[in-house]
Amino acid sequence: MTNVGLLYSIEKLEIRGYRTKPVPNTFFRQDSRASHLAVVFPGFSYRCSEPLLWYPTRVFLSLGADVVWVEYPYDQQPEFRDSDQKVQKEWLFEDSMAALEAAEKTRPYGRTTLVGKSLGTLAMGHILSTNSAPGEVRAIWMTPVLANSDLRWVMEKTSSPSLVVIGSADHYYDRAFVEELRAKASIEVLVVEGGDHILETKDGTIQSIDILKSVVESISRFVR
Repeated sequence: MTNVGLLYSIEKLEIRGYRTKPVPNTFFRQDSRASHLAVVFPGFSYRCSEPLLWYPTRVFLSLGADVVWVEYPYDQQPEFRDSDQKVQKEWLFEDSMAALEAAEKTRPYGRTTLVGKSLGTLAMGHILSTNSAPGEVRAIWMTPVLANSDLRWVMEKTSSPSLVVIGSADHYYDRAFVEELRAKASIEVLVVEGGDHILETKDGTIQSIDILKSVVESISRFVR
């Protein structure tokens, strides 16, 4: 399907992940040659089509990048929800790696940007720890799960340029650790004062829209 007036098509990739189960996805393919791939890993119940991931997708598309949404529906899968953490981690990692590998095969890329929201940051951490992404790699960590020690280790050790976005009212927020990340030359940090786990605020709708604008502006500057 081609969007009228836009220079990309919308497709589905054939992706088989954990136990050969299909991995739902949406692939935005530029009509012209693209050397930049963005891979978007959503949260457990926060979809790629929601504001914090949709507007960054628009940024990537406007800059001529291909984008793949990895649309795992774990919150709607009793088998996933009823599994222990070890199985859930294997499931997430296998699905995410399969999606990355499928996207890589569409054409050669010299640059890859990984974008993750909450649960999706765990997928990013696994990919970065295994050096699986092609070309120059950048990472955008949206509301990362800082309670996870493996993820913290990857975020500290990765040499990939990174942008960390988290709210001060997010239950995963760790001020001391975030300041450690901020001190690294390769990492930019945006702390949204009063922002919760979906980077919204109790102060009202307009304030939440202002937060969204600041987040997208930060991502746009980082990507450019």
